[in-house]
Amino acid sequence: MTGCVHRQDGLVFSVERHAGTATIGLKGVSDARFPGHFLNPLIEEWVDKLKGSEVTVDLRQLEYMNSATVMPIINMVKRLDANGMPVRVVFLDVDWQRIHGNCMSAIARTLKNVRVERQPFIERDQTPKADDAPVPSPSKSELA
Repeated sequence: MTGCVHRQDGLVFSVERHAGTATIGLKGVSDARFPGHFLNPLIEEWVDKLKGSEVTVDLRQLEYMNSATVMPIINMVKRLDANGMPVRVVFLDVDWQRIHGNCMSAIARTLKNVRVERQPFIERDQTPKADDAPVPSPSKSELA
């Protein structure tokens, strides 16, 4: 397995590659005015390196993505598709990601090799564990 991780401000771009498959992940916050300055050179590099792979573009760990970030992602997916690579784009089914997912789904209808998936958002279990239970205060009889 090979991979790389690039960071700029609150955005992390990662690539993991293993036996004919690859995952391009974006996580964190992308609120830069011109995210393409960071993303486009990485996309150009990795689209070429991943030729022949099945690629998953995983956006589930993005906490926020502004509209300026959408275009570099769309261009990346289009380039992967143009190279004949099967592409799976994965969003979370949460309000702000749903909007971008709908946009990508509409675009994917015009591309041969792209499918878009929405996965349910599952909150971490907030139920207190036995070890987290509060320790009872001693009764007056125990203090005497």
